[in-house]
Amino acid sequence: MLYQQIAQNKRRTIYVIIGFSLLVALVGAAVGYLWAGSAMGGIIISLVLA
Repeated sequence: MLYQQIAQNKRRTIYVIIGFSLLVALVGAAVGYLWAGSAMGGIIISLVLA
């Protein structure tokens, strides 16, 4: 039972990290597009900072 909870928490943590990274990438894309005209540059910079 305890090991199942640990495994479930690990899966949930991975989902949270992926969701956070996607959110940061979207914000980075928007900022990069507005400031530099390049969404890809904003995504790369934001993911490096995340």
